[in-house]
Amino acid sequence: MTALTARERLLLTAALAVEDAKALAAWQEWSSAIAMEAAPHAELRILPAVHARLARIRPLPSLPQKLIGTARATFTQNSILAAAAYDLLRALDTAGVPVLVSKGFTHCLQFQSFARRTMGDIDITVWESALDRALEVLKAEGWEPCYGMTWAALRSRVRIRRESWNFTKGAGNIDLHWRVSNDPREAWLEDAVWREARTVAFRGLPVLVPSPEASLLAALRHAAHGLSSDVMQMVVDTPDWLARADRTRFLDIAERAQVGKTYEIMRSTLQEVGADTALPPLSGSASTPHWPLAREDGLVRHPRIYRLWAALGHPAAIERPLLRWLGPLSRPLQPLAAQQDKIDLRDCATVDAVGGPGWGWPEPEHTCCWADRADARLLLPLPARADQWLVLVLGPNHANGPNPGFRVFANGHEIARGGDDGRTAVLLPIRAHMLHGAWVELAIRPVRYADERRDSLHHRRTIAASRIEILDPDRLVERLSEMPPGGLARDILNGDERKAAKLGRIRQKMAASPDRQNDALPTGFDGLAYVLAYADLFEHEVDPYHHYLNHGREEGRRW
Repeated sequence: MTALTARERLLLTAALAVEDAKALAAWQEWSSAIAMEAAPHAELRILPAVHARLARIRPLPSLPQKLIGTARATFTQNSILAAAAYDLLRALDTAGVPVLVSKGFTHCLQFQSFARRTMGDIDITVWESALDRALEVLKAEGWEPCYGMTWAALRSRVRIRRESWNFTKGAGNIDLHWRVSNDPREAWLEDAVWREARTVAFRGLPVLVPSPEASLLAALRHAAHGLSSDVMQMVVDTPDWLARADRTRFLDIAERAQVGKTYEIMRSTLQEVGADTALPPLSGSASTPHWPLAREDGLVRHPRIYRLWAALGHPAAIERPLLRWLGPLSRPLQPLAAQQDKIDLRDCATVDAVGGPGWGWPEPEHTCCWADRADARLLLPLPARADQWLVLVLGPNHANGPNPGFRVFANGHEIARGGDDGRTAVLLPIRAHMLHGAWVELAIRPVRYADERRDSLHHRRTIAASRIEILDPDRLVERLSEMPPGGLARDILNGDERKAAKLGRIRQKMAASPDRQNDALPTGFDGLAYVLAYADLFEHEVDPYHHYLNHGREEGRRW
């Protein structure tokens, strides 16, 4: 949870201080410190609430036009989101899917705060048992999963790892939740949220909303894992919810949910900014979530055999005869249309076609797909039952994961190790004697992954895979002959520590580069390939995005 800055505290004072003079003084100090158009997102998000407070002190015409404009823009944007959500809520109601609306939309409905409470999306929750029906309604109504997510992955991989996903349709944005919490120890909270929900009217349509106590708790929990903008919004929303909440009931569930750390930040901040609230401290601290691994039986051809083998510790000596007798263990969600030489694991549809158990979902920035199990499997068709060379390319954030080192097995034969040595690619030799047909099943297993009962999804992350290239021996020789003098890629793959360290520093520059998402870059521009193709760029550790835009394009360098 991000600590609040002095300027952010000034804005909270301007939005919440009971004393008019204190609110005005805070606003004047903030507005003299920064131009409104230069303010960061976290501060801009609170300006509509500041406008609402100042409008009760000063005549509206005396307020800055830009501040008035933020309130009008907030009202317009929220109205557009609500209009798009209305048709979906009506369709879900017609389909008999129970729906609970929550977070910012609940606040807007109950306090008519469409002009003073920003919403990036509309949060709705359905029963997990009704998720498949809800997805069918979303698809029929023309909504699409965000970030290239596929419907098949949502139904199988994502639903057991996450509690929500976003969907868009035109200007609409829905965050669909199917659990209140991923932690099985909080089944009581799931039950309480639905049992204590109440009905309000949204354009004549009855919808369920959480109780004020549950809404307050949801704001605290969201802020605990969010940025400063989430903390500020939680603080701004709290006085409204407290005015309607049963404080004894709220303190009881807050104690039980162990949100003491976030609660104390909220309580002390409200006191500091002069809001009209008085809350006692909680004795409980923040809880450690416990998210046990759900089974991925739908991604395995022989679930019972696979579970027994996994319980034995994934022994390769047993894996080899299993694959020889039973064929591949993985059962991808979709068939791969045809054998491909380049398999892009940043694309969800591709992961559906080659991924077995162990994989999550591609990153929204399309940099990689993370695995999160002790055994992550890929079923790859090959051009022939013959010697092959594969190159596994890692995502840019792989080294930052909690379990970077891994071993790679091909049909139960260990063929490579990598991930914790600075290399961004690992060469995978596939020998004909390992194959049982024109396919290979890769299993990627972390070197240090002692306990699959780790508390969070983040701690279970193992490999960040970007893509796999399949090369036969002739093409491998061709690729090696195309490499620049010095054989940078070859040296790095072979473990040259100095060059691997250089590459690590270049990757850090790439991750922080302001030009990374520049629209002027060619479609498909590969920064690593570009910098490895030119020894001078590699030696000087340039930012490849910046260099190509400012020099390489004019110099005619190939990318």
